Amino acid sequence: MERRLIVPARLESLEQIGAFIESTLPAMPDRQRRELILAIHELCANIVEHAYAGAMGHITLTISRQRGHLTFLIRDSAPNAYTPPDHSTAYNPCDVRERGWGMLIVQRVIAEVCYRRLPNGNEWRLHTHLNDHAEYRGAVRGKQRLSPEMLSAQITDP
Repeated sequence: MERRLIVPARLESLEQIGAFIESTLPAMPDRQRRELILAIHELCANIVEHAYAGAMGHITLTISRQRGHLTFLIRDSAPNAYTPPDHSTAYNPCDVRERGWGMLIVQRVIAEVCYRRLPNGNEWRLHTHLNDHAEYRGAVRGKQRLSPEMLSAQITDP
C-alpha cells in the first residue's frame, strides 16, 4: 500500500499532514499514530523554515506500508540542504527552550532516519517498525479502510 500527499511549503499547509496520516493509518494505535504525526509534522516544519527559508515550493510525503513496517518518504525541491545541529556542548535539561526540538522528536519516534541531498532538493526516508504492535496488526486484518471521498483532493494513490 502506498499513498502520497503534496502540500505547499508553508507552515499553515502542514495541518493537512495529520489528517493524511490519520486517513492512511486508521487502525494504528492512537498513541503511536499521534507520535508519528508529531514527528513528520516537525520534520516538515523544519523543511519549510530552514530548507525553503521563505522560497516557494512544495513537500511530497509518501507513506508505504509493508509487512511489519512503515516507510515515510519526504521530498522537497528546496534550495538549502539540511545542516545537523551543533551538539558540541552537552545538553542541559534545565535549559528550557521553545525551539529546536524537531529533530530530537523525529529521532525519538522514528526507528531509522536517512537523509540525502539531491541535485534539486532534499530527501528524507523514515522507517518505523510495527512488529511490536499486535493491536495494530489485528486491526489491519479487519480490513478497516476509509473511502476516497473522505480524503483531500491533493492526495493521490500512485
